[in-house]
Amino acid sequence: MRRKKLLRQVAAAAVALSMAGSLSAPAFAATFDLSNGGLVITADDKNGITVKQDGVDSIISIGDNEEIEIKGTYSSANGATQTAEENQQDENQPVTPAKEKTSEETPGAENAPAAEKKQEQKDTEAPADPEQKTETENKDNNSDPADEEKKEQNAPANGELNASAGEGQEPKAEDEGQPKPEAKASAEATASASDDASNGTRKAPARSSGEGERTGIIQIFANTLVKLKLKDVTIDQPRAAGTNARGMAAIDIQGSGDVEITVEGQNTLKGHANGAGIQKSDDVSTGKLTITAKDKNQTLNVIADRYGAAIGGNGDGWYGNNMNGQGHGTKNIEINGGTVNTQGRIGSGYGGGSAENIVITGNAVVNANGGIGGGNGDGDKKGKTSITISGNAQVNATDKVDPEISYLGSGTDLAVIGGGYGDTAEITISDSAVVKAKAENRESDNGRGFGTGAVIGGGVGSSSKKSSAKVTIEGNAQVTAENRAYGGSAGIGGGANGTGEVIIGGKAQVKATGSAEHHGSYNSYGAGAAIGDGGTTAGSSGTAQNGENKFITADDIQDGAKVEMTNIGHNGSNTVTQTRQNGEWVTKCSNHEFVETTVAPTCTESGYTVSKCTRCGEETGERTNLVAPLGHEYKNGVCIRCGAPEPQENGGSSSAAPNYTVTGAETYETSVVDGRYIIAVPSEDAALNAVLGDLRAIKAQGADVVVFRTRSRESSLVIDEMLAMGTDVTPFVLAHNGGEARLTINGAAHNELIH
Repeated sequence: MRRKKLLRQVAAAAVALSMAGSLSAPAFAATFDLSNGGLVITADDKNGITVKQDGVDSIISIGDNEEIEIKGTYSSANGATQTAEENQQDENQPVTPAKEKTSEETPGAENAPAAEKKQEQKDTEAPADPEQKTETENKDNNSDPADEEKKEQNAPANGELNASAGEGQEPKAEDEGQPKPEAKASAEATASASDDASNGTRKAPARSSGEGERTGIIQIFANTLVKLKLKDVTIDQPRAAGTNARGMAAIDIQGSGDVEITVEGQNTLKGHANGAGIQKSDDVSTGKLTITAKDKNQTLNVIADRYGAAIGGNGDGWYGNNMNGQGHGTKNIEINGGTVNTQGRIGSGYGGGSAENIVITGNAVVNANGGIGGGNGDGDKKGKTSITISGNAQVNATDKVDPEISYLGSGTDLAVIGGGYGDTAEITISDSAVVKAKAENRESDNGRGFGTGAVIGGGVGSSSKKSSAKVTIEGNAQVTAENRAYGGSAGIGGGANGTGEVIIGGKAQVKATGSAEHHGSYNSYGAGAAIGDGGTTAGSSGTAQNGENKFITADDIQDGAKVEMTNIGHNGSNTVTQTRQNGEWVTKCSNHEFVETTVAPTCTESGYTVSKCTRCGEETGERTNLVAPLGHEYKNGVCIRCGAPEPQENGGSSSAAPNYTVTGAETYETSVVDGRYIIAVPSEDAALNAVLGDLRAIKAQGADVVVFRTRSRESSLVIDEMLAMGTDVTPFVLAHNGGEARLTINGAAHNELIH
């Protein structure tokens, strides 16, 4: 016994000497094992960075810009993993068949976690004052175990701190019960949490809106930069801290400083009740959280419990005997590496609103079961969501969470990626990001009674809280948004009763599914657009309106961009595909809906009746009920109907320049080759609108034939044959529809003149 005591004293002296030497040496990188208890990390300009581990009286100082490595498992009811070899069995626990050993006989007992030692001290009812001994202790323990217990706590526990060269910790003086002066501020800031987590259930104070209240197994009070490395860490029973308010989050971040977490190996963090897995509530944390890793093989699994986010704000809800008064949103979170898997939302907790500046970039892989974005709001307060997905990031998101969790933080009124109820959302997806989002958990299709949130875009809106979303998809991004049948929300854009502005640029590849129109006994839902606005909802007597498919083409749009919009109807779905070719959108439809359509005549084009698809504009069958073009009606040299200038007669010839128009393309090319005047149009469907006098002007340029060329058809008109059909003001139209051509002169068909 005396030898062990002497060895511990020597070890403590060695640590003290190493700390003294480290005052002038570079700061060390410390390693903490969670099997010895939770951590309180405090960082500020005044005291630097300090770490306090539960059950350990000393406070470790960390050098600026140094990384704190955390490993091990925090899982037992005592707040630390226990094994028979490491810890003496509690007298209330079952005894194993192996021979029971005293603390003196048990190998490694002197290095048992400090948390257990304090519990053993409590069980033997040792007085707090190490100088005072009870009669029982003096009678039964000649070796003065209480005093020995205190001294053992002063020695570094095995696994408590593993540091590189220059390692050390600040040992407690033999005659003092307080940490060293330089760490006093940290100890005061965390006084309510500095006791061992195994001290049992105690009442925690209500959560305040300021810093300083401990709510995490790993608690970070950061007002300057803190760097952590999670190396094969597991926190799977945060409730072991003993109350519903204390220890609900696996990691809780507070303060204005930034926190950088590097993930190495396989890590699992579980929140509890109202607490998030990694908790960063916007009322107490304004700095930036960055999660990174060297490659995709490094994994971080973050699991919510009931009301909190997986990564983000705490939740608002009843649990046990605790009522946490308000849920919170979050802000300033970036994931730029590794693989992050969540069960629960990345963003706001239940009852929170905003989720601002959420960034997923680099080579990160994020599988977000529970979605990403804002929450269901706080009363009439309007939330704000901003999400950026860029780089080579891969994001898979769904509103479905493991049913064993009974998670409430991802309701149907929220967008899978985007805003919450009544939220204003802005989402940007760019570079080579790949995003796949799916609404799966919408068996109850009415959300709050107002419908559902978009798959990517805005949350549901109502008469009192209007929702809106702006979604920009650009670069080489690939985006898929798959909706459920009912609920009124768009695939990309607005939630039910919400608006959606969607901008598509670059060579983006976009697929989106809207929601179907639905009329029930109590509620009616207009169909949500595949891309665009959500439908409106109404009661049994109201009228619901469908959202319109629409998007804005960005100035940087490139050929090869593709947009597939699928709308769900009672008679099946229909997909309209628009592909960017030669500077324009080419539209195809998978399931045409043909309707007889009457087109009125214009000055130069005939009126007609035709069967036309309402979805993509394609025609089928012959045009009938032809009505001749109205012809121009000039006044003061200009047509009063279409604004065309009046041709000027000059000795039987028109003006030197032809004045025809080409419809169906924004641009076209003309050339004169070997007596042929060629008009080349980069589209499938186009029309040449002119008067015979324009042909006379073309002939004056040395051409005898006019060639009208589109992608699938080339037609030739002999100028002299055409001039014989009327005067210079006689209108004619040469139209190409795919591979078909049609010529009308003054409203009458003359296809026989097409060569």
